[in-house]
Amino acid sequence: MAIFMALMYGSCQSRARFPIFSKATVSVMGIGVVTLGLMLVSAFYAQKKGQVMLDGAASLDQKITALEAIQNAALISHDSLLAEKVGLAAHNLNREAQQNAKNEEAEQLRQEAFEAFELARKLNPHSLVALCAQARILDESGEYERAFEFH
Repeated sequence: MAIFMALMYGSCQSRARFPIFSKATVSVMGIGVVTLGLMLVSAFYAQKKGQVMLDGAASLDQKITALEAIQNAALISHDSLLAEKVGLAAHNLNREAQQNAKNEEAEQLRQEAFEAFELARKLNPHSLVALCAQARILDESGEYERAFEFH
C-alpha cells in the first residue's frame, strides 16, 4: 500500500501546483497504513497468545483469562468472526463444565460466551451466529422470555 502511494505521488499531476499538499497527503496516508498494520499485528499476536493460554489452561481463571485475551484481540482488529469463535469456545467449555456437574464454572463460562457474542454483534450487527447463540444460551439458562427477544 505504501509503495502504491509512493507511485501515485510520483505520477501526481498536481505536484507542480501543490507540492506540499501532495507530500502531506502521501505522508498522512502512509502513517494511517502503518498504524493499521501495527494494530492488526498486535491483534494477531494477542490472539495467538490467548490461544496458547487456552490450550494450556487448567483452572477456570486461566480459561477465562485466555478467552478475554482472544476477545481483546477481536476488539483491536474489529473482527466479529474472532469474537464468535471466542463465544463458541466458551460455550463448548460451558457444556463440558455442565457435564462434569461444575455448575458455578458453567455459569461463569456461559456469561463469558454471552459477552463474546455480544461483542460479535457490536462489531457486526447482522451476525446471525451471534444472535442465535445468544438466544440459545438464554434458553439453556432458563431465561425464556429474554431469549424470545433474540429469536
